[in-house]
Amino acid sequence: MQQTHTIDDKDYEYPENLKPVDVNVYVHPSNMLSTHDYSCSVCRTNHAVLSSGIMKPCWECQREGWQLSQKDNRPWWKRLFTKTNS
Repeated sequence: MQQTHTIDDKDYEYPENLKPVDVNVYVHPSNMLSTHDYSCSVCRTNHAVLSSGIMKPCWECQREGWQLSQKDNRPWWKRLFTKTNS
């Protein structure tokens, strides 16, 4: 369960060394800075990469070739007769 916390930038110290256990996202009021404690969905030991609101695998797993994929929900006959970009 994701919990997003809005924080005030007056004398606030961003948490360091968050253990990847639960999903807590700390967002600065300017929406320019954020930190989280979500673990990588592949290795479960490193922190995931938060990119445009999407939690991606950690940098090490991305270097190994792991990435997110999106399910194709089109009917089988449309997938059969439509060329894909992959």
